Amino acid sequence: MDAPRISRRRFLQAASHLGLAAAGIHTLAGCATASAPMVVDPGLQLYTVRDALSRDFAATLDAVAAIGYRKVQVSPRLGHSPAQIRGWLDAAGLTSPSIHIDPRASVDEEIEAAHALGAQTAFLSAPVRAFTFEGGQPRLRDGLDLDFYREVADELDGTGERYRAAGILYGYHNHAFELAPIDGIVPYDLIVDRTDPARVALEMDLGWAHVGGIDPTGYFVRSPGRFPVWHVKDVAADGTFVDPGTGVVDFARSFAAADVAGLQHAFVEHDSPTDSMATAKVGYRAIRRFERTVSR
Repeated sequence: MDAPRISRRRFLQAASHLGLAAAGIHTLAGCATASAPMVVDPGLQLYTVRDALSRDFAATLDAVAAIGYRKVQVSPRLGHSPAQIRGWLDAAGLTSPSIHIDPRASVDEEIEAAHALGAQTAFLSAPVRAFTFEGGQPRLRDGLDLDFYREVADELDGTGERYRAAGILYGYHNHAFELAPIDGIVPYDLIVDRTDPARVALEMDLGWAHVGGIDPTGYFVRSPGRFPVWHVKDVAADGTFVDPGTGVVDFARSFAAADVAGLQHAFVEHDSPTDSMATAKVGYRAIRRFERTVSR
């Protein structure tokens, strides 16, 4: 599968809506101004409802569909085979156009999983070797340097070529740790700049972007068409996770740049919900408010 593409006309049109000059990013006054309204088709990252999945995977998918969702991003699988999950998805009337891979599995196994689940994109949530697992909980390793991120970028490019040969677009999901500058360089920039758009897509997590202090629209304009999948995640002013649309993340600003980003799928996600199904309902309504993005 080729990398997402955007025409010069659409790029200039979106940049105009955002008030973006070719040389840089300026104030986004009136950035929510839209052309003809189009309905967003919300998706759900299943990590949000992992507690319910652990009790009854199939019934949870049915409940997700009852909210109104038509698509999900499968992760985690909780020991179930991709074929089994695909059967439950089909029964619930859901699709999984995107997945998060199991980084412990082989590339061939995860390509097979993507095919079985019907996914067109497969994302690495984070490089496992960036963490230690103390007491079962991940903790970012000390001393990660720019060379580490250069290696990650080169590995992404190599793995992405294998996925591309299999008809799947591979990609990388950001957290906040890649956004903290090291020696004046933002590590995420190395991932963006050292990877081939034809091999590596970028999944923008809007919540982690806010925590990391970056404006996603800057990356959308800098690398148009490379962000086909987003996580619609929200945080409170103190950085704690909250239901989408109830925190401080400026979703309107990002959705105004959906065309230039190349957005295809927007998945609701909450890392630690109190009531995961209630969060799924709130997130669904939050995304439906943005009626500018093409439903895909």
